Amino acid sequence: MISLYTPKEHAQLIASRVRAIRLSKGINVKEITERSGVSYSSYRRFERTGEISFVSLLAVAQILGLDLELNSLFKNIEFESLDQIDALDKKERRR
Repeated sequence: MISLYTPKEHAQLIASRVRAIRLSKGINVKEITERSGVSYSSYRRFERTGEISFVSLLAVAQILGLDLELNSLFKNIEFESLDQIDALDKKERRR
């Protein structure tokens, strides 16, 4: 699947969604920064530009009740046999 967005555009889209969710829950910036441990300036930059460290994004997501959604982005690979795991491991070692 080809994405129609650049990484920066994705980041800005996520930031605007997080802002909308924060506002819908009646949480102001000061409260989210205090509860998440993310600095005020870092959080404001995130809402403006989409730039934030991954750990800070996880902290904000947890406060907003979105951490399970983030966790579901990277699902575990299901293997049917040990041979599949061995083949993947060999392929990685060749690189």
